[in-house]
Amino acid sequence: MSQQSSTLITFAAEVVTRARPEAVIAVLRAPREHLAWAGTRSPQSTFRLLTLEADEPLASVGSTFRSTGAAANGTFHDTSVVTVAEPGAFAFRTTSRLDRKHGAELRLTFDHRYDVTPSGDGARIAYACRAHDANYVPYWLQPVMRPFTRRMIQRLMTRQLHLLATLAEEESTSGSLRP
Repeated sequence: MSQQSSTLITFAAEVVTRARPEAVIAVLRAPREHLAWAGTRSPQSTFRLLTLEADEPLASVGSTFRSTGAAANGTFHDTSVVTVAEPGAFAFRTTSRLDRKHGAELRLTFDHRYDVTPSGDGARIAYACRAHDANYVPYWLQPVMRPFTRRMIQRLMTRQLHLLATLAEEESTSGSLRP
């Protein structure tokens, strides 16, 4: 199956932060930090990480981490593998299983990418995600619902990017950045 035909939906969000690009990348490369900015700090009880286990404190290409996450209709169980870990980019592929409260179990794959570029005295964080290869297409990913789903997820991801930016700003001013 071609990449284009298997794509269900794409998402994108972008924020600007006072944190330096290397501070943002340091937070992204520390998988356990994802549990803070995309989990415990998130005000969204139905869109956040609940648990995260990583084999390594600093992710590099090939590193794996496992997580669970809250969704509006169930709980995600994810395994992610880092595909890019560079000074200006961090990406990973997530194989996900959503145990739904209502409906059949959903399995799909997400390709997440964060591009971090200088912007003034800080950085611009651009997030992109592609969801693909599902075992079926739930109602919220049906073609007629995709524009609504895309807008909703973009709002939620923008909020999480602001939390990422805030954590990177805090860690860069406190001096607790990882090498």
